[in-house]
Amino acid sequence: MVASMADGFAVSFGDDGDGTTVLTIRGDLDIATAPGLVATFDELSGSGAPAIVVDMRQVTFMDSSGLSALLVAGRRVPPGTRLVLRRPSEQVLRVLTLTGMLDSFEIEDDGIQQRS
Repeated sequence: MVASMADGFAVSFGDDGDGTTVLTIRGDLDIATAPGLVATFDELSGSGAPAIVVDMRQVTFMDSSGLSALLVAGRRVPPGTRLVLRRPSEQVLRVLTLTGMLDSFEIEDDGIQQRS
């Protein structure tokens, strides 16, 4: 299901078969698109999924608004639900590293999970 789309930005989500919600982000995650991501997380917060996996390999740009949206999402995830960033693109990793926020997220890359 596509939850949000604007100017080449899209957020889609579905169930991966074991109850985990997989959210896929495509395009630029910035001041214009971050509110759509937060709205999608708000929609998913009551799903009861054991984890919300955010596939970020197709994110082409992320600014501080995008980072803020991820941090807000992390705070809104219900207790007992994991928030995992899957395969963050180089741009996403750069922002997380430069801001010192990499350790704030659980990262999954090629099936290997890391708690930074």
